[in-house]
Amino acid sequence: MDLLRLRLNTYREMRDCCVLLLTETWLNNSVPDSAVQIDGLLLFRADRNHLSGKTRGGGLCVYINRGWCTNCSVVSSHCSEAVEHLTIRCRPHYLPREFTAVFVVAVYIPPSANANEALRELHDNIGKQQHKHPEALYVVAGDFNHVNLTDILPRFHQHVNIATRGNNTLDRVYTNRKDSYRATPRPHLGLSDHISIMLVPSYRPVCRSTRPTQKSTTVWPGDAASKLQDCFERTEWQIFREAATYAGDMDLEEYTSSVLGFISKCVEDTLWKVGEMSGADMLDPDLDLDPDPDGDEDLEVFSQNKSLAEGSPNSPISIINQYRLNEEEEQQQDVNIKDLVITVDHPESQVSAIETFIMYRVVTKTSRSEFNSSEYEVRRRYQDFLWLRSRLEENHPTLIVHPLPEKFVMKGMVERFNDDFIDTRRKALHRFLNKISEHPILSCNPHFKVFLTSQELLSHRKQASGFLSRMGDTVRAVANSVRYPRSRPEEFTVMQDYVEDFRNKMSSVDKVSQRIVKEQREYLEELKQYSPAYTRWAESEEQTSDPLRGVASCVERCREETGEQIHHLSENLVPVLRECVLCAETVKAVMRRRDSIQAEFEAKNEVRVHRNTDQEALQEEVESLANQVELANNALKEDWLRWQNSLRTDLKSAFISTSEKNIESYEKCRAIWESFLLSQRVESIQQSDGEDST
Repeated sequence: MDLLRLRLNTYREMRDCCVLLLTETWLNNSVPDSAVQIDGLLLFRADRNHLSGKTRGGGLCVYINRGWCTNCSVVSSHCSEAVEHLTIRCRPHYLPREFTAVFVVAVYIPPSANANEALRELHDNIGKQQHKHPEALYVVAGDFNHVNLTDILPRFHQHVNIATRGNNTLDRVYTNRKDSYRATPRPHLGLSDHISIMLVPSYRPVCRSTRPTQKSTTVWPGDAASKLQDCFERTEWQIFREAATYAGDMDLEEYTSSVLGFISKCVEDTLWKVGEMSGADMLDPDLDLDPDPDGDEDLEVFSQNKSLAEGSPNSPISIINQYRLNEEEEQQQDVNIKDLVITVDHPESQVSAIETFIMYRVVTKTSRSEFNSSEYEVRRRYQDFLWLRSRLEENHPTLIVHPLPEKFVMKGMVERFNDDFIDTRRKALHRFLNKISEHPILSCNPHFKVFLTSQELLSHRKQASGFLSRMGDTVRAVANSVRYPRSRPEEFTVMQDYVEDFRNKMSSVDKVSQRIVKEQREYLEELKQYSPAYTRWAESEEQTSDPLRGVASCVERCREETGEQIHHLSENLVPVLRECVLCAETVKAVMRRRDSIQAEFEAKNEVRVHRNTDQEALQEEVESLANQVELANNALKEDWLRWQNSLRTDLKSAFISTSEKNIESYEKCRAIWESFLLSQRVESIQQSDGEDST
């Protein structure tokens, strides 16, 4: 103790250490804390007891620098024949935001201890704390002798790469953050035959290693209150009530939602966005909230003018057109930036002696150097797309490959060679190839290049594995699908739960949407009989023949518009919803493959721990599988974010397009019936004037 105190007073680097950890202290109950207490340091000790089966030796001691942390507590202390460990939870004065706490685990494993038993006890202790505090930093240090902690905790990293006793590295330090410390040797303490080790932090906090992000805030301009008041005073609120009233009953929820939505829109148009606009650009040049000084018609939505002008800045059609224009500009910019543009078009029916199938033209324009030409044109059938996707999944099992449209359709729903079905499939195949081209890894796959450039794909498809080999791969895949890892990382469990919930919800929405389309088509068939009924009625009525023919004409025109709306819904929204369901199934399959890789690693690692022969070969296999697990995890996490962003974009585009078509159809049908009402009113006025003159 005198030598330890002397070094602390002499060497500043030792005095500034946050934690001092000593093993084999040989302390017992006869030695009081005051005998080993050091000024400025908090003392935590775990002496060897009778549970170790020995009467002396062993023991752990940890000193915590008060200048680094005073909020410390002993979480657990354990002593057995296999291992001694002491766990301390620290909440330092300064801690990076990504960590909730620091757990210091001091470990001593005797040379004659059972390695498997020691690892099991350490795993139980550390795993329990990780389950409670998954975001904490764990530092596990001490004399491990012949035991390697990564056998049971592969996500931990060992930082001591120097010999600590003779030519052997018996003293090790493990953490759950890679490259967080750098080990440097120091002289041994007293008569110890182990050298001392100093750990120098090399971890960079996320706040320093991540680029700062710019955020914008919104502020109220000086005249915001007067503008909003003017807008609200000129709004005819009764329209919202009428829109939410059906058969004399008002839907309070819809009424409240529409009113609050309108108020939010007015507020958003009034606010300034600081950080995105400045100076003269503070106000949107296309937005005019000021009253017209000349007393012209109001420009606000639902003004007392009651006419919803299509050119109005705040009308639904104007808003959608403005959004659509922005979307088209962004898409045009994306096309200009892309170095690989693919188009699937011109489907043609091919008839052979044994089958009939559809061939699609695939046109590729590229500026990539690995392509010999800047433009290619090939023809592919659906089986070729299946071959491409299977090769991509085989080469990249933990990447999310965009799904293909389903091969078979339900009988009675749509014909296989129906024009609508062929066009819907063509659009899905077009999306599939463009999703692959946008992927930074899949787009560089050699099979993808062959698919786009080779005129004859059959020879490349024959180079794939034969039937028996594919059957064996299928059997192995089925066997691996029922293997689950024992300790799946929490983030992938969260992903699994999200995908399962997302799949169930999207499946329900998909089924309801298909049922709505089916019912609307049946409604359309009924409308075909509705208009002729009025026409026949008009033929037998002389006095009311004109109004009846007018109704028949309105019904027919509305039927045509309804048919276009149903076609748009079935072509733009329903396929996207179905595609979301298929995407969820794809993600679930990718996560199963990731779990299979981890399960194989755990099984092989368990064999290595229990088998005494072929340790070198097994160690190489375990290290290779550990690398595969890490690569699979990183690939899936990156693709997960990419998939979510793409999913949001696709759904947003489909909902906007559907909303635009619904509003357009509604306004056209409304205009049709308004013209009929106007004609009837004019006719009624003329009749009234004729009677008065008579």
